[in-house]
Amino acid sequence: MSSHDIEQTLLNINAAKLSFENVADEKSPIVPAIKIELMHLSNLLSELTE
Repeated sequence: MSSHDIEQTLLNINAAKLSFENVADEKSPIVPAIKIELMHLSNLLSELTE
C-alpha cells in the first residue's frame, strides 16, 4: 500500500465519519460502534504513515 493509498483511505474514513455524524441516529447502538471503529482505523493508518 503506497502512502498515497493510505492518505486516500484516511480521507475516505474521515468522510465516512462526517457522514455518520450528519445523518446517523445517535440512539442506534451501531452508530457509536461504527464511529469508534472508523476512529481506530484512522489511528492505525496514521501510525503507518509516520
